[in-house]
Amino acid sequence: MTRTTPSIVLVTDVAYWQLSRGNEVRISALIEFLAQHYRVNVAYVGVRPMPADSGSVRHFRLPSASGLKRIPKEVVDRLPEELRLRLISLLNRKNYTRTPTDFRNRATVAAFSRLVDQLRPDAIIVEYIWYAFVLDGTQATSVPRIIDTHDLMHRRCACFATYGQIPDRSVGEVEELEILRRFDAVLAIQHTEASILRRRMENDILLAPHPQVPRQGFYERRLSTVGPSDPLQLVYIGSHSDMNVDAIRWFLDEVWDADMAREFRLLVFGSVCHLLGQPSAGIEFCNRAPTLDQAYGQADIAINPVRFGSGLKIKNIEALAFGVPLVTSETGAEGLPQGAEHGLMVARNAEEFRGALQRLKDRDLRAALSRGGLHTVVARRARRGQTQNAGLCSLRQTVRSEKHHHQGALRGGHGRRSGHVAPADRRQLHRVVGTPRGCPRRRAGRRPR
Repeated sequence: MTRTTPSIVLVTDVAYWQLSRGNEVRISALIEFLAQHYRVNVAYVGVRPMPADSGSVRHFRLPSASGLKRIPKEVVDRLPEELRLRLISLLNRKNYTRTPTDFRNRATVAAFSRLVDQLRPDAIIVEYIWYAFVLDGTQATSVPRIIDTHDLMHRRCACFATYGQIPDRSVGEVEELEILRRFDAVLAIQHTEASILRRRMENDILLAPHPQVPRQGFYERRLSTVGPSDPLQLVYIGSHSDMNVDAIRWFLDEVWDADMAREFRLLVFGSVCHLLGQPSAGIEFCNRAPTLDQAYGQADIAINPVRFGSGLKIKNIEALAFGVPLVTSETGAEGLPQGAEHGLMVARNAEEFRGALQRLKDRDLRAALSRGGLHTVVARRARRGQTQNAGLCSLRQTVRSEKHHHQGALRGGHGRRSGHVAPADRRQLHRVVGTPRGCPRRRAGRRPR
C-alpha cells in the first residue's frame, strides 16, 4: 500500500478475528477483501482484546456501553468458559429488549468523531443498524456511508415472536428503514432481503453474499471410509446464540431418540455445548470447535434445525461448500435454492427431519447431495459472470462513485436526492471513475443483482 492508498473506517462491535460465529466469518471476509484495495481502520466497539495490527489493517477501540462493560473485563476473562457464557447471557437478558435508542452512547459518538477527523477516511462502513448512531457527531458529510445489514432486523424480530422468543435487540420496519436511508449504500446478504430493500428504498442496494470456496473432493474421502454398517455421524456447529441453543435443544427434544442413537451419532461443536447440560447416549458435545476441516471431516450429514432468524445461515453455506449433505429447516434454507439437487433437504417438522435422515442412510443419495451442494456453491460464484467477491467489488465501485459525487455536490454540482445516485449520474460517474481493476463490469445504470 502506498501513502495515496484510500482508507476506510469500519465500525463493529463484533470480535471478527475469533471466527467462531457466522457474523465473525463474514466480517473477516469483508475486511480481508477491503485490505487488498484500502487501508482498513477497524473501529471496535467492544471489550475483547484486539488483535495486533497487520499490513493494511489497524484497530482502534471505541467506548462500549454493553452490559458486560459494567463488570471489570479482567474479572470476566478469568472465569471458566461455561460460567462466563452464562453470565453474559444473564446480563443480556437484564437488558431485554434493547432498541436502537438504547445503543446510543455519547462517549462512543464523540470518540468516533475524533477518529474520523484524525483519519479522514474515503468511506465509512457500519456493521449492523445498532451502531448507525456513531454518525451523529461526524462532520465529514462528504464521506460515503455504507451499512452492512447482515439481517433485516425487523424480519428477525417477527420470526422470534412467531416462536414466543424475545430477541435481545428489537426494531420495527419503519424505524429500520429510516436508519438505512441515512446511508449511501446498503449491503444485503441474500436475494430475498435485497429484493425487499429495493422495493422500499431508493438507496443503492448491493447484494454481497457470503463468499465461500467449494472444496471439491473433500466429502468423497468421507464416503470412502464409512462402511454400510457404521453409524452415520451428524454434525452441528454453533455458537451460544439464542437461535443456536433453541435449534439444537429442539432437535434433541423432538427428533433425537433411542432409535436414532442406534443408527446415528451426533457431534455438536462450539460454545453452544456449554448451555446444553450432559449429553445422552450417542451424542458428543465438543465444547471447543476445531477447524471447519476437522469438524466437517467427521460429518456424514450436517444439520441445522434453526427455527427463527433472518439473513443467510452461513453454517449452511459452509456445509454445502464442503460437499456435506445438509438437512435444515425452512428458516435455515432461506436465501438458498431448495431441493436435493442443490445439496440440501428441507424439513418442516420433527417427522420430516427424521425422514430425511433415514433417507440419507443411502450412500448414493448422500453422494448426489454432495455433488448438488458443490454445484450450488460454484453456481453462486459464477452467476452472471461474477467472481467470488463480485458483490464486494460492487461495494468498491460504490465507494469510488459516491465519493466522486459527494465532492461534485460540495463544489456546487447537482446534489443527491433521497440517498441515492440517479442512474444518469451513475453512468457519468462510471465513465469518469472507471471500473476498478479485477472487478466485473456492469451495465451502466443498473444495480448489481
